[in-house]
Amino acid sequence: MYKRQGNSSDVFVKIVKIGLPAHGHNRIFYIPAYSQFQAKNLERGSYVVKYQDLASGTRAKSDPFVLSETETYGGTQFSNVTMTLFKVANGNMRTTPIGEHEF
Repeated sequence: MYKRQGNSSDVFVKIVKIGLPAHGHNRIFYIPAYSQFQAKNLERGSYVVKYQDLASGTRAKSDPFVLSETETYGGTQFSNVTMTLFKVANGNMRTTPIGEHEF
Protein backbone atom coordinates (compact mmCIF):
# COMPACT_ATOMS: atom_id res chain seq x y z
CA MET A 1 0.00 0.00 0.00
CA TYR A 2 2.61 2.51 1.03
CA LYS A 3 6.23 2.96 0.11
CA ARG A 4 8.75 5.68 0.96
CA GLN A 5 12.40 6.17 0.09
CA GLY A 6 14.71 9.01 -0.78
CA ASN A 7 13.75 11.45 1.98
CA SER A 8 16.71 12.61 4.06
CA SER A 9 14.67 12.82 7.29
CA ASP A 10 13.00 10.33 9.59
CA VAL A 11 9.20 10.38 9.26
CA PHE A 12 6.30 9.55 11.58
CA VAL A 13 3.29 8.31 9.56
CA LYS A 14 -0.40 7.64 10.21
CA ILE A 15 -2.68 5.86 7.75
CA VAL A 16 -6.21 6.86 8.77
CA LYS A 17 -9.43 5.33 7.48
CA ILE A 18 -11.90 8.10 6.68
CA GLY A 19 -15.01 7.93 8.84
CA LEU A 20 -13.32 6.66 11.99
CA PRO A 21 -13.44 8.78 15.17
CA ALA A 22 -11.01 11.72 15.26
CA HIS A 23 -8.24 9.66 16.86
CA GLY A 24 -9.00 6.33 15.16
CA HIS A 25 -5.85 5.29 13.29
CA ASN A 26 -5.47 2.15 11.25
CA ARG A 27 -1.67 2.22 11.17
CA ILE A 28 0.96 4.33 12.92
CA PHE A 29 4.64 3.80 12.15
CA TYR A 30 8.11 5.33 12.02
CA ILE A 31 10.24 5.26 8.87
CA PRO A 32 13.98 6.02 9.17
CA ALA A 33 15.58 8.36 6.62
CA TYR A 34 16.33 6.79 3.22
CA SER A 35 14.11 3.79 4.03
CA GLN A 36 10.84 2.45 2.73
CA PHE A 37 7.84 0.77 4.27
CA GLN A 38 4.93 -1.26 2.95
CA ALA A 39 1.66 -1.47 4.88
CA LYS A 40 -0.23 -4.67 4.15
CA ASN A 41 -3.66 -6.05 4.98
CA LEU A 42 -5.55 -2.76 5.11
CA GLU A 43 -9.27 -3.30 4.62
CA ARG A 44 -11.05 -1.72 1.70
CA GLY A 45 -12.25 1.85 2.13
CA SER A 46 -11.16 5.48 1.86
CA TYR A 47 -7.94 6.58 3.56
CA VAL A 48 -5.67 9.54 4.07
CA VAL A 49 -1.95 9.46 4.95
CA LYS A 50 -0.75 11.97 7.55
CA TYR A 51 2.94 12.37 8.24
CA GLN A 52 5.45 14.48 10.12
CA ASP A 53 9.02 15.14 9.00
CA LEU A 54 10.95 14.67 12.26
CA ALA A 55 13.84 16.95 11.23
CA SER A 56 11.77 20.01 10.32
CA GLY A 57 8.61 19.22 12.31
CA THR A 58 6.41 19.95 9.31
CA ARG A 59 3.19 17.94 8.98
CA ALA A 60 1.14 17.13 5.89
CA LYS A 61 -1.69 14.93 4.72
CA SER A 62 -2.39 13.28 1.39
CA ASP A 63 -5.48 13.63 -0.73
CA PRO A 64 -8.00 10.88 0.11
CA PHE A 65 -7.57 7.62 -1.81
CA VAL A 66 -9.58 4.41 -2.05
CA LEU A 67 -8.42 0.83 -1.48
CA SER A 68 -10.62 -1.74 -3.13
CA GLU A 69 -11.05 -5.47 -3.71
CA THR A 70 -12.12 -6.77 -7.11
CA GLU A 71 -13.16 -10.35 -7.80
CA THR A 72 -11.54 -11.66 -10.99
CA TYR A 73 -11.53 -14.98 -12.76
CA GLY A 74 -8.21 -15.82 -11.10
CA GLY A 75 -9.20 -14.70 -7.58
CA THR A 76 -9.33 -11.45 -5.68
CA GLN A 77 -7.33 -8.44 -6.84
CA PHE A 78 -6.42 -5.79 -4.26
CA SER A 79 -5.45 -2.12 -4.68
CA ASN A 80 -1.75 -1.30 -4.62
CA VAL A 81 -1.02 2.37 -3.90
CA THR A 82 2.51 3.77 -3.80
CA MET A 83 3.32 7.15 -2.26
CA THR A 84 6.57 9.04 -1.73
CA LEU A 85 6.83 11.55 1.11
CA PHE A 86 9.14 13.91 -0.72
CA LYS A 87 8.58 16.11 -3.77
CA VAL A 88 8.58 14.21 -7.06
CA ALA A 89 8.02 15.82 -10.44
CA ASN A 90 4.69 14.60 -11.87
CA GLY A 91 3.94 12.68 -8.65
CA ASN A 92 0.70 10.78 -8.24
CA MET A 93 -0.54 12.29 -4.97
CA ARG A 94 -0.79 15.85 -3.65
CA THR A 95 -0.19 16.73 -0.02
CA THR A 96 -1.47 19.62 2.06
CA PRO A 97 0.26 21.13 5.10
CA ILE A 98 -1.62 20.52 8.37
CA GLY A 99 -1.30 21.75 11.95
CA GLU A 100 -0.66 19.76 15.09
CA HIS A 101 -4.39 19.60 15.92
CA GLU A 102 -5.12 17.81 12.60
CA PHE A 103 -2.29 15.34 13.02
